[in-house]
Amino acid sequence: MADSNLIRIYEGEKIAEIYSKHRYAYPPLVAETIMNYLRKIYTNTDGNTFEYMLDVGCGTGRSTHAFSPFFKSILGIDISEAQIEQAKKINESDNIIFKLSDGHTFPVDDDSVDLVTCGAAAHWLDIKKFEEECERVLKPNGCCAIYISTFQDVRNLVETDDKMKPGSNSHVFRTCLREFLDDINAHERNYIAHDGYQDIFDRIHNTSKEWLTFRHEREYTLDKYRAYARSINDYNIFMNKEKPIVDPIDVLAKKIKKTLGKENEPDEEVKMIIEYEYRFIMLTKPNTGTDW
Repeated sequence: MADSNLIRIYEGEKIAEIYSKHRYAYPPLVAETIMNYLRKIYTNTDGNTFEYMLDVGCGTGRSTHAFSPFFKSILGIDISEAQIEQAKKINESDNIIFKLSDGHTFPVDDDSVDLVTCGAAAHWLDIKKFEEECERVLKPNGCCAIYISTFQDVRNLVETDDKMKPGSNSHVFRTCLREFLDDINAHERNYIAHDGYQDIFDRIHNTSKEWLTFRHEREYTLDKYRAYARSINDYNIFMNKEKPIVDPIDVLAKKIKKTLGKENEPDEEVKMIIEYEYRFIMLTKPNTGTDW
């Protein structure tokens, strides 16, 4: 399912720890959006607790834990041993277990899963094989949720200029982020994530596929955003391999300061709001006897 050579960029204890420390947990509305969709499909249940969920590409388990109240049992799988070890280390949920998996075959029985989730990992997967495995393991009317968050806009936390309105910096900000990917020689699959998984949606064969979206804002200081950027694995690979004179994060930070009109302020005093768009590709396995 996944190219193991690509996924190994997430290997290493240090990378796993940085990832766990500086990646924010998804907002509760992510799990709520997915569960509301599942409840609509499973109209013959009370909608309180489902049996079994599988989280593919779970990483350190941050996305997995949000679903703990809704399932009797959850399995999170990832190809990275370091990520799985970190997930086990911080796991405090009795109904969640984490397992190392090669990613080619889900380690669960046929027709046994109510929900398959895949957060911010689908761009590393063989989508055709992923679909085939979802068809195999999902119960009839079971659902799959593939989701990603994309940076959309940045603005000052306290607005001092009437022209600084939501959406006014969207194009500039997203251009800065794409240039940052260029600067760190990011793998081409990261651009699929940057573009909100439209390419993945187009390649999915399941005719039930549909988009769900919502917007969410988070407050940052620029130094906190720098810490997030340092958790990007392609950045760490680039820095270790190329050892550039100019840090690409310094370049990105300078562009953000210019966008906000804060060129002369220290990073810790540049307070900003970043707007995300959360995009979900929702799939449903039809009743037995019909084609996927």
